[in-house]
Parts: sequence; structure tokens; C-alpha cells
Amino acid sequence: MAQHTIDFSKSTDLKAIYEAGLRPWTARPGEEMRSLLITDQEVKIIFPGSRPFSLNVESASFPVLADYRLASVDFISEPCSLDEALAKAEEVCSAMGMGTNGLREAVQTYKTIGNRTPPPQYWNAPSIEKDGIRYDVTLRPLFALEKIIAQVYVVAEFYEAGKPMKFLTAPIKQPPGYEHVSMEPPPPGSSKKPGFNPAGYMLEDIKAGHNKKAELKVKPTYEPESSEQPSSSAWFVWFLVVIAASAGAVWLFLRKSSK
Repeated sequence: MAQHTIDFSKSTDLKAIYEAGLRPWTARPGEEMRSLLITDQEVKIIFPGSRPFSLNVESASFPVLADYRLASVDFISEPCSLDEALAKAEEVCSAMGMGTNGLREAVQTYKTIGNRTPPPQYWNAPSIEKDGIRYDVTLRPLFALEKIIAQVYVVAEFYEAGKPMKFLTAPIKQPPGYEHVSMEPPPPGSSKKPGFNPAGYMLEDIKAGHNKKAELKVKPTYEPESSEQPSSSAWFVWFLVVIAASAGAVWLFLRKSSK
């Protein structure tokens, strides 16, 4: 697989992705005006003021603003062993000048607890901001059937925090000079399903987890209907019934005792 170099130190607009030799497509129906996607690529990434690092990408998302600048980039590595993920997270953090406190301890914890679900809290590098760009790196364990594997996330947010993001009002088009390049998804069998990874997480979950500094969780495949779980008002009624029954029993006991 050929390696593609994305040099964000030169530009953080959509053209930087095309100049790297990548051919992104619409992430999913309804996203034609907001975001593009790539899957299954080997890339070298250069951020401003950072050393280059390589990443075997399972999927990456590129939200595109109205002026064709990128709002952010979200890279998800291919699943690999815990030791490989540890080495990759350390490499990425070192290249970007980010700390790795607690990373090795977290990986050792994942190894110690064995194969179980739900997964423990993920390891997040302390966020940094350089030249107005915010960076996050995460190592997430995946609990496979036979062994624990992991993925590494790399997120860079280019837009200025607190300012509203203005997206396009028409479908995203190729940048100048690349009008002839197709934006159709790869044919079936040549790439994994867009936007999907083995743990069942979507790209929105990843970004939400970074922004909130919270543990990312798998979305349940089944949620009970409301009729299967008593509501708070139903629980309150049952509580009153139990209290009334208990009070009646005590009253009858005292009445018999007084006779």
C-alpha cells in the first residue's frame, strides 16, 4: 500500500488531502455538505510545528467549512495489538510534543483485567494547543473474542473555539485542479464500510469523547421499550402501596396486642 503524505503545515484546507494523493468521498447520506471520508490508507501526517509520523488509517473524517478550510481532522488507526498501539501512541505524542503520563500503566491494566466488556476508560493524552490548533491523542482498547487489541485516535481541531462553524449550503466539490477526480465511494470489497470500525463506534462518538474529556461508550444494540421499565411515577405509586401495607400490618399487630 502506497503511503500518502498529508502536510498540514502548508495548508489546512481540503486541497491538502487531494495533494496527498487521497480521494475522499461523502461520509454517509445527508453529509454531502459537511464531511468527507477516507478508509484503509497508510498516511504520513505533518502538523504545524511537529515532526512527521505515520499511521495505518482505518478511517478518517474531514469536516469541510464553507470556505473549504477543514474544521478538523479525525484519524482512527487500524486495530493492532496493545503493544503496537502503545508504541504508536508514544510515537505520535513524541512527534507532537504531547505527554504520555499514565499510558504504559493503562496498557498494563488492560492486559491484567483480561478480555471483558464493557471496556475500561480509555487513555487520553493531555490536550495541547499550538498555533491555534488543538490536538488530542487517545488509545482505546478493543476487547476481541480471543485477545485485547487497540486503536489510536489522532484529532486536530483547526477552527477557533467558541466561534460558530459555517458549513456549505451545497454538496462538497473537488478543489480547483481536481475537478476530474471522482468522489464516489470505493467499489464493494476494495474498502471497509465507510464510517464503521470493529468496535461499533462512529466518528461522532470519537469527537464527542475528546471534546467532553469523557469515557467513550459503545452504543447498545438493544434498548428496552419504555413499557418494559417502570417509570419514576410508577415506582412512586408502588412505594406508597408498600408503605400503606406495612402501616396496616403494624396497626393490626398493635390492635391484637392491646386485646
